[in-house]
Amino acid sequence: MIAACLRFPGARSGALPGVRVLEHPELSIQAFTDADVQSARALAVVWQDDVGNFHAGLRAQELNPALRLVLAIYNRRLGDHIRMLFPDCTVLSGTVMSAPAFVAAALGEPA
Repeated sequence: MIAACLRFPGARSGALPGVRVLEHPELSIQAFTDADVQSARALAVVWQDDVGNFHAGLRAQELNPALRLVLAIYNRRLGDHIRMLFPDCTVLSGTVMSAPAFVAAALGEPA
């Protein structure tokens, strides 16, 4: 089971099989506890807020030090520094995430 912690009500991922949607106003310790991050293998934090994503990663790591993190950090320099703060972390920028879709669109192929 995958639990999706959503920052704002209305943004739904429930259409995905095996996804349980939880709504919280912020990605707090309580939100991650409710989502059972303590027993999760990995967590992706992809909100469009570098500092908020970083803080969410810290909170999640507090609950589960063995957690694999994927953080969206749009400021590339900041991302390079953040990557070194976590033992198992991948930092993706908006360009890295969207480049394959742009190339596919240019070629007229599905992303």
